[in-house]
Formats: sequence, C-alpha cells, structure tokens
Amino acid sequence: MYSHSARFETEPLFTWEGYMSIIEYGLISLAAVLVLTSARHYSMLQFFGIPQILHGRPKGAMTESGKLDSSGVLGVVRHPWYLAAFILLWASDFNLAEITINIVLSVYLVIGTLLEERKLVLEFGDKYKLYQRQVSMFIPLKWLGPKLHR
Repeated sequence: MYSHSARFETEPLFTWEGYMSIIEYGLISLAAVLVLTSARHYSMLQFFGIPQILHGRPKGAMTESGKLDSSGVLGVVRHPWYLAAFILLWASDFNLAEITINIVLSVYLVIGTLLEERKLVLEFGDKYKLYQRQVSMFIPLKWLGPKLHR
C-alpha cells in the first residue's frame, strides 16, 4: 500500500544567528524564570487535575490556599505561564509553516486566557476585577509604567 504525505516546508524566513542568538537564549531564560518563579504560587495537584479526579469537581483557584494570589511575579503579570509559552513559541527560527503554527497557537492561548479570565471573575468577583486593573495580563506595562515615570 502506498502512502503519500504532503509537507509544508519553506526556506527559513528568520533565524536567530550571531548576536541575535544572545537575545534568543535570553528569551528562553526569561521563560524558564517565569515558569519557576510562578510555580511556587500554584498548587501542582490542582494544575494536574488531582482534586478534580478525586472529588469530581475543581477545588477552585490554582493556589494552595484557594485564594487570589497577587504576590511575586503574579504582581507583575497575571498569567506568567502563558507569557512563558508565548516567549517559547516565538523564540525560535521560523519558516512559513512555523509562523502559521505559532499564530494559531498564539490565538489559542489568547482565547484560552480570556475564557480563564471570565472564570476567575466569576470565582473572585470584584477582587479579580481590581487585580485586572492593577496587573497586566501578559506584558507588564502596568508594572513598568510607574517605575519609568519616577
């Protein structure tokens, strides 16, 4: 039996070469720092769905306490893991296929984040709405702004 598969390959449109590779490794390091520094704020059991499996329903927030946490990196960006995912998606060499895939995955991340935001507003109410006003979703502009205007 003959199997034919099509490949969507193109020439590289962008590569992290020379001094640009320093930026690439810096971005990858930033993503690792975001994941590691924010991991201490989350319940890994909740993240992996253990309470949902054991009790048939979510425990609530991703934090150990079940309360809204805005300390540490969560006071800089609301979704550090998603930001790390964006960074890792875009800190690589690109051809047309990879750009297409990264755009689709980026849109998926944004939609998923917006849905999660709606869930968090329902769960925490005005506290989360205040948190949204004070802390940026991905890019820490609300955190940087006051520091740049000093």
